[in-house]
Amino acid sequence: MPKHITSVEIAFYRQKKYEKSQSDSSEAIRLNPKDANAYYDRGFTLYTLNNYNGAIADFSQAITIDARNADTYYARGLARSQIKERQGAIEDFNQAIAINSDYAAAYLERAKIFRKQGKKLEAIVDFNEAIALKSDNPEFYYERGLANFQLNQKQSAKKDFSKTIELDSKHIKAYLMRGDIYTESGDTQKAYTDYNQAFLLDDKFPETYIHWGKFRLRNNDVEGAIKDFQKAIQLEPKEPSAYNYRGNAYLEKGLYQDAVNDYTKAIELESNYALAYYNRGLVRTDLGKIPDAIEDFEKAAQFFQDKEEEASYNDAIAKLTALRPQP
Repeated sequence: MPKHITSVEIAFYRQKKYEKSQSDSSEAIRLNPKDANAYYDRGFTLYTLNNYNGAIADFSQAITIDARNADTYYARGLARSQIKERQGAIEDFNQAIAINSDYAAAYLERAKIFRKQGKKLEAIVDFNEAIALKSDNPEFYYERGLANFQLNQKQSAKKDFSKTIELDSKHIKAYLMRGDIYTESGDTQKAYTDYNQAFLLDDKFPETYIHWGKFRLRNNDVEGAIKDFQKAIQLEPKEPSAYNYRGNAYLEKGLYQDAVNDYTKAIELESNYALAYYNRGLVRTDLGKIPDAIEDFEKAAQFFQDKEEEASYNDAIAKLTALRPQP
């Protein structure tokens, strides 16, 4: 590969490389239609090219030929996870683990799905298993930290994020999450140190601006927070949480319609964003738009329940009870 090429040229080079790999695998399949490895290789290439449905088809064909390869089930699980076919992905990770009970990556990926589904305790069990099998992988601790954070086990989460940083001193997300824990506990200086480290590692990372904006909003720097959320949106226009939190900042300024617009945008980007529905419901209540507010709280309650966020679900139900006409 020549020196001094642009990122676009690198992407083009890789695209051609993968297309060549796909062509080679297709030729191998033509010569031997019973070659499970050829289907696996082509499926891997298609996955790399973001053709997840094509990858699933090839991995499925490989499994038809050889049903005892744990790697193929794992790979198909990854592809299914990418298209949010989560139950199918779980079944594939189950099968990979059934074939190879020491498959740490399969435990990790299954746990990540459990966490996204709100099954946090099941996720913790799988994260523990993954860590027991491979204790030097920082991502395992980071993911378990997220589950502990969601369970409100903040000290356990902090230990996991600290272990992540010990194993990978450039893990930006771990600094951000640990910074959030310090913020919530009132340890402003340690929070500032962690957020600052994230900026030093990459000042173009959108999530850093979101976390820093939340910190500034918590410390009553509303204008600064808005600027940070706007920067995050500039860097990643499709990040729903940036709009949600900017909506919170607008609300602090009394800009109700701007807040509603941002919550609506967040929902457009993530249709099951429970917190955005809840926040929009609060504003619509203040604006006297009660039927719309009821609809928002119903959606919020539904999605909080789906994620097994009991406290938030109960809060949304309480809002609904207060707004609905009593018989």
